[in-house]
Amino acid sequence: MKKVSKIVLASGIALSFSVTPELLNTTEAQAEEYVEPYYNYEGHTEYQSDFILDKNFKESLKYDNFTINGYQISKNENGKKQKDLNDQTLYSVSGNKAKGVLFSLDGQSVSKKALVSTYGEPIYTSPSAWGEEYVYEVGKKDVRFFFNENGYAIKGQIMSN
Repeated sequence: MKKVSKIVLASGIALSFSVTPELLNTTEAQAEEYVEPYYNYEGHTEYQSDFILDKNFKESLKYDNFTINGYQISKNENGKKQKDLNDQTLYSVSGNKAKGVLFSLDGQSVSKKALVSTYGEPIYTSPSAWGEEYVYEVGKKDVRFFFNENGYAIKGQIMSN
């Protein structure tokens, strides 16, 4: 009797495995769905300046999915006001959207070399009131970084086009 129950049990397990590959294929197909990258930054940017080197941050800019302290930086035709929040200035604000943001960086964490390694060579560089400016186009965003005399980023700016 024990042998019969083992055979029946083994048959039941074998039958359940014959269905499993179809279920696995369905699960795999669902797992392969593409999700656009996003990045949500909360707090003072000056305290964690190296977030600008995070590949997820850069990718979120390409896909218009960057949020800073609850404000999505995206094309915003309705925004009219400016808002200072923490160490950031948001431009063309309405609701939870802003067309752009200027933010402070610590001036010692992100070097020009590290920035170029992440973003490539800038479209152009120029002197500015805040120091040397590196300009990039990332997706539909104008992205600028400003460097002190020691070659470290002190400010960043993102504007939606």
